[in-house]
Amino acid sequence: MILKKTLESICIRTIYPNTTTSVIVQVVHDDGALLPCAINAACAALVDAGIPLRHLAVAICCCVTDNNSIILDPSKQEEKKAKAFAYLVFPNTTVTVVPEKSLQVGSDPMAHGIITSVTHGAMSAILLHFLKMKVNA
Repeated sequence: MILKKTLESICIRTIYPNTTTSVIVQVVHDDGALLPCAINAACAALVDAGIPLRHLAVAICCCVTDNNSIILDPSKQEEKKAKAFAYLVFPNTTVTVVPEKSLQVGSDPMAHGIITSVTHGAMSAILLHFLKMKVNA
């Protein structure tokens, strides 16, 4: 359901109102971060099919380990061992989300949007470059 809602939010459905677009995701191997992988693959498939999109969706998973370090794109085993994990999905825009006030995680202050900025910038640039190469090929 999350995948469906994400794809519906990026597709421009008013251009061809009497059409249906089906996206089928087949999981061959799951080594962690399955939902972000499915979102990125489905978005690439929509671009390849020429479906009009508002923007690209770029997804990544990050988790917090027992020693409070943050891992981007963890493996399945790292996800299982993690204290917490989150799936982050961003539109491919130049805007970066930065909180107005400092965040607190327990008693430790968290840098202003550093994880959001890093994942948004790095993943957007990589995925956009990949999609441009495939479209121009």
